[in-house]
Amino acid sequence: MMSIRSLKSPVIPVLVLALLAGFGIGLSFYQRSKLALPRHVDTLAKFSAEMPQPEKVIAFDMNGSSYVELIGRPPRFSLFPVPSGPPAYIFDSTGHISYWTIDVGDSTGYWEDFQNRSNSREISIREALELVKGVKEGVS
Repeated sequence: MMSIRSLKSPVIPVLVLALLAGFGIGLSFYQRSKLALPRHVDTLAKFSAEMPQPEKVIAFDMNGSSYVELIGRPPRFSLFPVPSGPPAYIFDSTGHISYWTIDVGDSTGYWEDFQNRSNSREISIREALELVKGVKEGVS
């Protein structure tokens, strides 16, 4: 029969390390899931009501159309997988989602499709909502 003293040697530190690693990996996936765009969040208005506050909001023009890009905050703690960039959400001039990625560093679509921009300017989320609202109402 094994005694508790014989279990103490390497088993306890290995168990503690495994629990910490599991917690870290679970926390990483949980934080990334909070940045993923839910299927029902398909407009800028829904995004601003339900998603975490963006770190930066950029209005830009591309190929004759206007867009609003929201740059999210990367996860505070990420053990696996480590993000190479922040999340980005791009809405068209009507306020509908055009593109999103949880990690701009790993997204070739983001770099290929949305970097030929003009008239980029940082705005507030309130200004972005007004910009979209003005387009919907036909206001310039």
